[in-house]
Amino acid sequence: ELGANHDLVERMRREAEALARIEHPNVVRTFDFGSTSEGRPYLVMELIRGRTLSTLIAEEAPFQRRTFAELARQMAAGLAAAHAA
Repeated sequence: ELGANHDLVERMRREAEALARIEHPNVVRTFDFGSTSEGRPYLVMELIRGRTLSTLIAEEAPFQRRTFAELARQMAAGLAAAHAA
């Protein structure tokens, strides 16, 4: 059972704390972390409305170079913010 694996729960806690420190428009915010009464860990994250990247790719690919460059820039900026945190 997931809740019984203390190492996994501890790793999730550390990652949730790291995620909660990131404030960037290209990174989903993490608000809370905890465990259910059964010991299952959970994250409380920001709800983002809109299409997922996989849906965007399925509906609009191949992208124009400008669109691709903008998507890549946004992903790289979010990743850079995560590495900086």
